[in-house]
Amino acid sequence: SLLDELARDEAGTRLNDTEIAQPAIFAVQMALTALWEHWGIRPSAVVGHSVGEAAAACVGGALTLEEATRVICHRAKSMAVCRGRGTMISVASPVTELQALVSGRAGRVAIGAINSPRSAVLSGRIEDIALLEEELTGRGVPLRKVRVEYAFHSALMDPARVPLEKALAHIRTRRPTLPLFSTVTAR
Repeated sequence: SLLDELARDEAGTRLNDTEIAQPAIFAVQMALTALWEHWGIRPSAVVGHSVGEAAAACVGGALTLEEATRVICHRAKSMAVCRGRGTMISVASPVTELQALVSGRAGRVAIGAINSPRSAVLSGRIEDIALLEEELTGRGVPLRKVRVEYAFHSALMDPARVPLEKALAHIRTRRPTLPLFSTVTAR
């Protein structure tokens, strides 16, 4: 399949490594923003998820390009300590049903992202995600493994917090020039 071919092509590159992937994703986001601006397309508000939050903060004026780049590079580097501790699966199921599945697994599994009313990502320990994957597959729930060695957006990423906060302590945000919406609070 095309996905298998892409996976073979990616083997041997470091593009799947978070330390490389996150700055690369950020660079593409900022390049697209510059291209759209060149074409006269300017946002009236910004929102971003995960790496996209730093891009949105930059486009929205809360961070300079240099500051946002530092945030992403330090973020990606600090996450290395969490590598191999978890994984993720994308599940085609209402979030309310998934909340019931993860409720007894606090600290081990979390809803890492809500993509739509009928799709979310579960993030957690490899063993716990494997059990959930087996259970959900047995029930006929469509899912897809996310090819990562991290439990992004879960408590398993907490070891990265202190080094990241220390590295970014000198960065100060400013009042955005565009409305900047949070994917965490929806405000």
